[in-house]
Formats: sequence, structure tokens, C-alpha cells
Amino acid sequence: MINKVSYSESFLTFEEQVQLLESRGLLIGTDENRAFMVNFLKNLNFYRFDGYCRRYYDENSKKHRFISNASFMKIQDDYYADKQIRLVTFEIIQDFEISLRSQFVDVLGSKYGIYPYKQEYYHTNNEEWKKLYKDHFLKAVNNSNEAYIKNFLRNYSDALPPIWMMVELLSLGELSKIYMVYLKDEDRNEIANRYMLSATAMESWIHSLSVLRNKCALHAKLIDTSSTVPVIIPRRWKIDRYGSLMQTMNPRSLCILILTLCYLSEAMGRKGFAAKYIMKIENIMKTHGLDDTQIGLPEGLTISNIKNELGFEAYRIFC
Repeated sequence: MINKVSYSESFLTFEEQVQLLESRGLLIGTDENRAFMVNFLKNLNFYRFDGYCRRYYDENSKKHRFISNASFMKIQDDYYADKQIRLVTFEIIQDFEISLRSQFVDVLGSKYGIYPYKQEYYHTNNEEWKKLYKDHFLKAVNNSNEAYIKNFLRNYSDALPPIWMMVELLSLGELSKIYMVYLKDEDRNEIANRYMLSATAMESWIHSLSVLRNKCALHAKLIDTSSTVPVIIPRRWKIDRYGSLMQTMNPRSLCILILTLCYLSEAMGRKGFAAKYIMKIENIMKTHGLDDTQIGLPEGLTISNIKNELGFEAYRIFC
């Protein structure tokens, strides 16, 4: 059993934070650079910045010593590259999220009508259904400030609005849970088929993208990290070039999530969107000197290789 002790680190001013990093071997340079770094940290939590420093700490040191040539300017580049990747990733996730809502409406509405909120429509027991109804559906409606929801509640006696309104109130995480836990297999399969995926793969993709979306929304670090949820790679593919690329990747890496989003964009009929997304990431990485391994690409594979393998070069006009 680990013997715990009280946390004893002292509060540091912005100037002292710079001094601490310099004492660990970080190259800062001129007094002008040092003043710039102080101002930079004034607008960025030191703990957040330290997350980007970790790649450059000496693995053999127990005292957070930087490797030789580790510089503030390089770590700042990593930070801005990560921020820009997060922004373009959040944008393309939104396209899929909106599309998924539409598939929920079409599949459930066409089979069960405009109010598919009865327990018999779902693969769940009574207690689980009550929890879904109360903690997700009803809570989303009661907490909504949307004009169309207020108008519905003002004019109609139903506790919940029709399915096409309801799905707009649910988060991607909630849709992921409903898909994984509550939907019948036939409904799961039909939604997955809209994206040319199996239900098992679709489940892991929605879950992993929900986690990625939350990281983007909370400004969490994407580069040099692993996802808590692995991406399941389908055994049979209708777009084979994705399968051959994804088979070589860590299922928890950022690069496999990037490919997941490209695939889904193509499945939605938006190949140009997928091309634009991956070319933006390529440009960000080149501009800030980001190494391909920092997005989890295996040795020997580059973001440019992926762009070419997916046949996106012809879409450069969109970027």
C-alpha cells in the first residue's frame, strides 16, 4: 500500500514559473523571449503548459530535467498546433454528430412513430427505462431554453416533444449510451448500415468520438496522448483503403480517430470535407514542425502518405 503525504508544492508567480522551467534546462533565450514567455504563461495555466513539456523531459531523470535543445519556442509550437488540430477536429465531429441525429430520427421515427419513447421499443428493463426517461429525456427537455421546446410545452400536453426535436437536445455522449445500451439490435444495425459499418464498429466509433468531442470542447490535449476508448476496425470494408491504413495503427491513437472522421465524412457523401480536414491537419503539422508520431502515426507512415493513399490530392482546391 502506498503511503500518501500532503501536497507541499508552493505557489509560483509567472516569473518564478519561467525560472523553474529554465532551471530544469528549458532553453528560453533572450530577455525579450523571457518576457514573452512570462506573458504567455499569464494567459495559460502552468499545469496545462507543463503537459506539453512532458514530451521533452529526460526519461532517465526523476526531477523533470529537459533533454538537450528543448526550447520554449518548440513547446509553444506544439501547443498552437494542438489547439488548431482541436478546432478543425471539433468542426468535422459536428458534421457527423448532426448526421447521426438525423439517422436516429429516421430509423426510430419510421418504425415507432413520432413519440418512440415507450419501453417496449427499447432493449431494457423497467428500471433502466425509467432512468433513461428521467435522467436523459425529461431532464434535457426541462433544462432546455430553446424557443421551439418552450413553444411545444406551452401548446401541447405531451411531456416530451417528437423525436426530431428530442434528438437535438441530447448530447453525443447520450446518443452513444442510447445506441450502446438501449436500442434493439435491428435498430442498431440499421443506423450502422447508413455509414456502411457493423453495429459493433459503430458502437465503438460513436463512443470514441464522443470522448474526442468532449476533449475538444474542454480544450484538452490531443497530441502525444491515447484515447481511453479503442476504435474497433471492421473486418469487412466497403472502402478498403481505410482498412489497410487503420490496421497499421494503434486503436487508441489520434491518427486512427482522424481516419475515422474522414471515413464517416465519405460515408455521408462528403469526400471533399474529409480531404479538406486532413489537408488542414497536414498544413498545421508542417507550419508548427509537429512530428508525425505526435498524432500516433507508426514509424514510416506520414500524414502526407495518408493523404495520398486516400486519394485526396485532387481536392486541394478546397483548402
